[in-house]
Amino acid sequence: HPFFKLNKENKEKILKKYNLNSSKKFLSVLPGSRKSEVINMMPVYADFIKKHYGKFRDYFYLIPVADKELLPIINKHFDGEDLPIKIAEQSIKDFLSISSLSIVTSGTATLESILSFTPCITLYKTNWLSYLIIKPLLKIDFFSLPNLISGKEILPELLQSEVNIEKIISSVNLIQKNGFNFYKDEFIKIRENLRGGGAEKASQEILKLLN
Repeated sequence: HPFFKLNKENKEKILKKYNLNSSKKFLSVLPGSRKSEVINMMPVYADFIKKHYGKFRDYFYLIPVADKELLPIINKHFDGEDLPIKIAEQSIKDFLSISSLSIVTSGTATLESILSFTPCITLYKTNWLSYLIIKPLLKIDFFSLPNLISGKEILPELLQSEVNIEKIISSVNLIQKNGFNFYKDEFIKIRENLRGGGAEKASQEILKLLN
């Protein structure tokens, strides 16, 4: 899988590029790449940022945008708000490289997050009619790619009615409580699986990146 080659970008370079304060804790919010996803999920993400920042003032929120057409949809949720947010196009890799965790609409961005060694919370919510049609067809225990590849729930995932501010904040707290080392070995295993061979060499290369 081509994603196994993903690596973190240099933190100092990214901080300078986006004029970010190195003393802040960075949290990435990835609302999706499709217009329908962003329209559906941004109200939840915007409410989360506002409530989370109300409690944790040392955080800065990064929102990468896949296409400039999505900018107005995202920006309107923060009009008149004084919040520590950076919204930028084509910035997923940069933002994930400096974030301690991410909140992601389900999709390949979850793999981009963990291969940048950034623990993620995966969210998915659709209209209830679509969900009622799809639900009987679901034969899987997990829906996020990291958990599917691992065959177990290593990271929080919230589906449908679980997508609410309280559960998102609870999931953020869980990742922070566990700490990065709790997830590191699992992320290495996923990278090895995506590599499709040469697991020992892949592990050595990854550990060099983390040192």
